[in-house]
Amino acid sequence: MARILCISDIHYSVKDNPGIYTDDPAIKLKNDVGTRDIKILLAAMEEIGPIDLLVFCGDMITGKENAGKKQDALNEINQLINGIVGSEKIFDRSVDDVYKRIIYVPGNHDVDRNNEGCLQQGIPEIFNKCLHPQYKNERVHKYAPIFVFDDLNLIVAAVSTVENSCSKNENIEKVLSVVDSLPKKYEEQKNKIMESLKGYSSYDIPSITSETVTSFIANSRAIDEENDKYSKYKRIMVSHHPLLDGIESQSSLKKYGGTVGGYGFMKSAGKFGYTLFVHGHIHQQSCVEIIDHLSEDKKPVVQLGLPQMAIDTDGCGCVLIDIDEDAEYPTAFNCTLLKPDSIAWRFKQIPLVNHRETVRPEPVGDRILVDYEIAEIIKENEIVRYGDLRNVESASYDCALGYQYKKGSAKFCDWTEIGLREIEPGQNGPGGITLKPNETALIFSHEEFNIPKDMVLHASPISSWLRKGIRFDISFFVDPGFSGRFAIPVTNESEKEVTIDAQKPIISLEFVKLANPCEKGWREKHTDLADSRSKLTE
Repeated sequence: MARILCISDIHYSVKDNPGIYTDDPAIKLKNDVGTRDIKILLAAMEEIGPIDLLVFCGDMITGKENAGKKQDALNEINQLINGIVGSEKIFDRSVDDVYKRIIYVPGNHDVDRNNEGCLQQGIPEIFNKCLHPQYKNERVHKYAPIFVFDDLNLIVAAVSTVENSCSKNENIEKVLSVVDSLPKKYEEQKNKIMESLKGYSSYDIPSITSETVTSFIANSRAIDEENDKYSKYKRIMVSHHPLLDGIESQSSLKKYGGTVGGYGFMKSAGKFGYTLFVHGHIHQQSCVEIIDHLSEDKKPVVQLGLPQMAIDTDGCGCVLIDIDEDAEYPTAFNCTLLKPDSIAWRFKQIPLVNHRETVRPEPVGDRILVDYEIAEIIKENEIVRYGDLRNVESASYDCALGYQYKKGSAKFCDWTEIGLREIEPGQNGPGGITLKPNETALIFSHEEFNIPKDMVLHASPISSWLRKGIRFDISFFVDPGFSGRFAIPVTNESEKEVTIDAQKPIISLEFVKLANPCEKGWREKHTDLADSRSKLTE
């Protein structure tokens, strides 16, 4: 299994406060957290690791700012790359050279519009040690920009689509020339006009050049002729622009005129065994399966679009691809959307694509739910709200600590008389609750529950907390019809302080599906208890 993390369209922009992942004002208001974004992304990447390959699909910066702000943004991008390379958790420890596991393909915002065919100053220096379409080191990757990873049984082609992203707009050039000739007394107005038109002085034409096609075909043939084993490797192509037109929705704010030569190039790549095409640019997650019914084998190919990289914004994030290199199905992979959480400093995981079809027996009678059934409950967000697929075990779910708690003066007290406290975020994470020896707190689960009348839950503490001396006063049964968050008294019976971090698993839950729903659920039988529990969180 090869795990590939794909990130696109960071559009890093240093505005009034450094570290903004977008120049969209609506998103900026929500995410203006400064350079802390870099730390959040690195922490989330470490938590999801280890990965085998990291792909940046272009548009690292906005490309429209002045030289000073561009350089500030590039400095932070460089800090991100250095943090990734210096981490011991993001890549597997067996990887000798992390730079050889980072692929970068340029985006149209990364291009210097004043120098045709060149990237923005500073970008080559950041990615010169990584793999990219201009990588020509014969001793390392002689088939560049096609890269062979023998230990992953994987071949990745990094294709540039930005060679024509700075074609001059002659009409705008004429206007600029006229404005530039205005008398000196109009200097202020002249500068404003020049600045406003500068961004429109060149076209942004996504394209596949003839040189790219020629080089790709020659290197692909050389790879196939070198060793028969390569015929069994999974093959992926990554680019900034999509190679297939018309996949963006009508409501999309990101329009483009089509990648010139893209579809024909994708068909040619399909003949060489490429089955997955990953791109950015449109700022939306998308997945299109294409079958050429005129071909003999009719093998499908999949084009996968990446969302924009932003923090705490719906639809944004990055994508983790799990490639099953042993599967016979050519496009066998799992695809998960990862949304960075600025409070928890980790990724929320949302399954997007699963090409592994499994025949499962129809369930009969009372039974314990297993992983894929629990995962469906988490995704539906009804029985369990705010769940995390990462906490799904083979036949249970690990419920996490939330952000509210109460501290008691004694082990047994009237919790309704004690006020709620909020967990303060830490410098490097979400913060937690610290219990001194013999100290008791009432903690609340992060998840909310709405258990149906045909289901019962079995609860037990996570054993690692028991070994640290934390006692949980909980009932083994969670009755059908239960609604709300769990409120659990915990006591530190050890001789040392113990800290329980927010978002960390605290209890393990077993979901038991009943053959029939009960007549009276928890709320009907315990109206007084339901009322008193609601007061706990007032």
